[in-house]
Amino acid sequence: MNRRESPAPDERRNTFILRLAEALHTAGSPAHDLEAAVNGCATRLGIEAHVYATPTAIFASFGRPEDHRTSLLRTEPVDVDLARLSRVDDLRLRVVRGEVAPEDGIARLEEISAAPRARGSAGLAAASALASGASARFLGGGAREIAAAAAIGLSIAILSLAIARWRPRTRLFESAGGAVAALLAAVAASLVPATSQAVAVLAGVIVLLPGFSLTLAMNELATRNLAAGTARLTGAGMSFLSIAFGVAAGRALGLAALQAPAAAGAVEGLPEWTIAIALLVAPLALGALFQAHAKDWPVILAVGVAGYAAARLAGGEAGSAIGAFAGAFTVGCASHLVARIRERPAAVTTVPGLVLLVPGSIGFRSLDALMADDALRGIDAAFEMMFVAFALVAGLLLANEVLPPRRRGRD
Repeated sequence: MNRRESPAPDERRNTFILRLAEALHTAGSPAHDLEAAVNGCATRLGIEAHVYATPTAIFASFGRPEDHRTSLLRTEPVDVDLARLSRVDDLRLRVVRGEVAPEDGIARLEEISAAPRARGSAGLAAASALASGASARFLGGGAREIAAAAAIGLSIAILSLAIARWRPRTRLFESAGGAVAALLAAVAASLVPATSQAVAVLAGVIVLLPGFSLTLAMNELATRNLAAGTARLTGAGMSFLSIAFGVAAGRALGLAALQAPAAAGAVEGLPEWTIAIALLVAPLALGALFQAHAKDWPVILAVGVAGYAAARLAGGEAGSAIGAFAGAFTVGCASHLVARIRERPAAVTTVPGLVLLVPGSIGFRSLDALMADDALRGIDAAFEMMFVAFALVAGLLLANEVLPPRRRGRD
């Protein structure tokens, strides 16, 4: 009886590198981080490999240039899953250190990919409602706007879960979410006429806005990952358009069915201390939405509060762009320090901390103004969005230079 030959050691290492790249992409790792981690791992394993990643494809070449063997993995842009990213990165470190053999690493990557998400449907729905409610307070909303935004965020989460079961790959979710947000805001305004629909809608769709994708795109462009950055920037632009179209359609339906006015009077302000409550809620809600482990929540909260405080202090003196730069620099340095101490990916705290600062709401306002035939205000808001996004990237890049994102045992 012939025994099947096991793969050669080089083949096992090559397969591990390919599966590692796929797993990092599935966890939401940006292209430049993915390439650095995988190429560094290949070097430490003693194989010649070059990995090139974009949001929609991964190329991996093995061997010398004259006899390369190249593999192509077709991928789809995915949401960030911080718990999965941590598990994959921890496995990468263990393989690099020799604690786990590459062939065993392949099996463990399959286990990680097959594992259920850290947060269930109820947890994601609650986190979405809390994130939208806290965002309404940051946008100057009062109690009515916070309640309406929380209801919209909860409804969008339920819609997302329902659509995922019905048709997981649908491209209409963002438009549908925008329409639901506008309709629910119109209902709130018809029941409580003083409710500001603008604040409720903007805070309600905050979980849909691709502000983080926009910042990642600018970061990839700034680090010369031009193909990945351009693809992600185009995807963010299409997301903005989809949401804006849905909101416009929902507003038209709400006006026709409910006769709710689009504008409201002055928003009833809340005491300044309520900002502190929103600041405690938002990072934790975002951490839950990004599937972070509960044990990471304290550091997520600390980094998020530090970044927001730095942005507000600097922005109050020198403008929103300088505030974004200071906030991103603080988040970057704090995240790298935490990563060094805890041997966790810096993204665990960088992603939720950065989302508090990203200019997604400015981008939505830009499109909203353009669709209302206010071209001057729309162009001005679009320029501000891009400027703030680049300020965030500049802050992160400076943090990389001041405190490089290296951890013990990292390649």
